[in-house]
Amino acid sequence: MGLIRSNWVAGAGGGVALAFVDLSHWLRQRRVAAYVMFVLCSLSAAAIACFEWGMMSAETPERWAEWLRWVHLPLALLTISLVLFVRLQFSASRNGWTMPLIAVTAAALAANFLTGVNLDFDQVTGVRSIPVWPGIGVSVASGVRNPWIVLVVANATLMTAFLIDTMRAVHLHGEADEREKVVPVCLSILAFVLLASVWEILAAFGFIAGPLFVAPPFLGISLVMAYLIGRDIVHASSERNAAHELLRSMIESMPSTVLLLDRYGSIRFANTQAQAMLRYSYVQLIGMRIESMLPAGSRDAYAGLRASRQPTKAAVELSVLRSDASEIPVKIGLTPIQIDGEELTLASMTDISERKRSEQEAALQRDELAHLSRTASLSELSSSLAHELIQPLTAILSNAQAGARFLAHQPCDIEAGRASIDSVVDNAKRAGDVIRKLRNMLRKGGAEFVQLDLSDVVRDVMLIVRSDLIARRVDVTLDLAEDLPRISGDRVQLQQVVMNLMMNAADAMRRDDHARRLTLRTIPAGPHEIEVQVEDSGTGIPAENLERIFAPFVTSKAGGMGLGLSVCTMLIQAHGGRLWATNNRTEGATLHFRLPCFVDDTIPIRQRAGVRCDATERGGVAGDATPLA
Repeated sequence: MGLIRSNWVAGAGGGVALAFVDLSHWLRQRRVAAYVMFVLCSLSAAAIACFEWGMMSAETPERWAEWLRWVHLPLALLTISLVLFVRLQFSASRNGWTMPLIAVTAAALAANFLTGVNLDFDQVTGVRSIPVWPGIGVSVASGVRNPWIVLVVANATLMTAFLIDTMRAVHLHGEADEREKVVPVCLSILAFVLLASVWEILAAFGFIAGPLFVAPPFLGISLVMAYLIGRDIVHASSERNAAHELLRSMIESMPSTVLLLDRYGSIRFANTQAQAMLRYSYVQLIGMRIESMLPAGSRDAYAGLRASRQPTKAAVELSVLRSDASEIPVKIGLTPIQIDGEELTLASMTDISERKRSEQEAALQRDELAHLSRTASLSELSSSLAHELIQPLTAILSNAQAGARFLAHQPCDIEAGRASIDSVVDNAKRAGDVIRKLRNMLRKGGAEFVQLDLSDVVRDVMLIVRSDLIARRVDVTLDLAEDLPRISGDRVQLQQVVMNLMMNAADAMRRDDHARRLTLRTIPAGPHEIEVQVEDSGTGIPAENLERIFAPFVTSKAGGMGLGLSVCTMLIQAHGGRLWATNNRTEGATLHFRLPCFVDDTIPIRQRAGVRCDATERGGVAGDATPLA
């Protein structure tokens, strides 16, 4: 009896082992739901083997009948699982067989518990031991047959028809992979059904004397499924290797530097371009953490990019270290991918050294052009600037002479002398302001970005052009908002923009028979920008030229070069803003430019979501529409 028990326990263990193999295969390919059904089949076969061993070792009719009654429970689960396995494994199989098979199986299970002592026997009258091996016997029963055993015949007949129909349907309409599998799978199931059913019927009718024989025939299905699963695993492995090789080839063929990173930032693969740009060998790169290639100033930017969970991560510009410790600027983008369930990241880097050099050269040329434009503008204002200097210098001379007379007078007029000296100091400061602002305008050098109040920039320009506007009989109104958020910019370049726009506006109002009104405004424009408006009462701009006037060498002046507005556009764009023109409703035109405002000393508000920079108070310093004096 020990040999029989060992064989049946081994069969049960094999069923459980096959169930775990199927389950692990399903976990790797969750789309294949058929493997879940075969897990249930394997577990049911293992349970049946345990019940069969209990029947073979039973010593009383009652005990044997009880084991047979309960073995029909996993047997029904096995039948239903096989039906669903075939339906899910072969999409071409017809669904019309499923419900009848499940209904007959359920009816047989109900008859097993509601009629007789089990589905096979209405009554078990005796148990005897028969030899199956020298010295080894198993228990078999005899009794009155249960008429509901006909459901076993019906179930076997339906299952046979279902399997034959499935093989035919798959060969006619199935995919190539299904056609390869359908014959071994269906024939192994058909052999199991016929062998187990015929054996059960013959034993119940008394034609043979032997135990219930279900678990051993299931071994054929197990062998076929083990072969198919093994073949799928080998095929999937070869496909995975081919996919890996294809990915490797694609990465290798990319013109930019590409690194494949694991979840910890360690390099798994680096293409040839990466080795050339970073000056490391392939062996040196593999396993290296990408953070070790970043200088301290670039690590925060990379950490922020990596922390983003967006499927497509915007590229950022930072620096990387080569093997020789030299730094190069790069643009790096990260793309999350999954390979065999593992989360990896493709890091694409582009060397932007040439672009940076080009930008520096363009900035240098822009500064040169801006300097030439400022020099040309100031030369046109030479007479007005001379007036701005002559006035305070004349006042200094007059007040100094007057003070000397007051001090020489007997008795000495101390108060009058002090007033004259105070006036000398005030006029000296005024002359010094004009000279300092002229020197700044004429200085040559790169842009120096600092925090600025645009209203103060407009006031500085007014100090330089005031005399020229008075000479042109232009009425100026200043509508400058107080407490505006500050912007980051180069003071001299922004003064140049405002001065060019004001002088263009004055040139547009040359008609003697027309009022000459110039209005300058600074206002908050939405939550993130500050706008400056220069409005004139001239003839306006033709609609077709509203954009064209900002192109280089476009001018309406007889002796103009056509560079003023194009230089202004270039300078505003370098500050992250935009410049445009509109015609007023009544007369004249307005030139606008907007710049991004800042919420602190380092970060522009455009880069800080949800923070507003509207002015909390709207004030104004307005003229009375009379000529400045």
